[in-house]
Amino acid sequence: MKLLCVSDTHGNTEVLRKVIDLEKEVDFLFHGGDFIVDTDPFIDRDLKIIKVKGNCDHQHPGELEKVVEVADKRILLTHGHKYNVKYNALASLAYRAAEIEADIVLFGHTHRSFKLKEDNVLYLNPGSLAYPRDGVFSYAIIEISKTGIKAEIKTVDSNL
Repeated sequence: MKLLCVSDTHGNTEVLRKVIDLEKEVDFLFHGGDFIVDTDPFIDRDLKIIKVKGNCDHQHPGELEKVVEVADKRILLTHGHKYNVKYNALASLAYRAAEIEADIVLFGHTHRSFKLKEDNVLYLNPGSLAYPRDGVFSYAIIEISKTGIKAEIKTVDSNL
């Protein structure tokens, strides 16, 4: 199973479209909030879309957090602003991950990519495809197989 993970697209559907075209083999698109409507043009594709609201999505319907099972792995998807990911590192997210027995925690909000495996939980922030605060436009790919979970943060030229 292959997952494409994005967050904080903030209306940059052109780069999102190019990333989706580039990653043709994905089964799911996870969007971690801030302009979740950017996924709407891709609803008719053979792509399962899982998305949550971010702090800039207050005018759009949706949930702030989702827990989904993919290939026997429990995934927590949240934007991260309710867990103060900018200020207290992973403390609140780690507590929530333990509470729901998550294998993977996907979040955004910081506009910086991040990947850490701790206590058998993968914490992953794909960064931003619109306004990266580290200057690197990025997304992530997660592959779930019988041998485990592999995650890669990929960079993209915003002028693809």
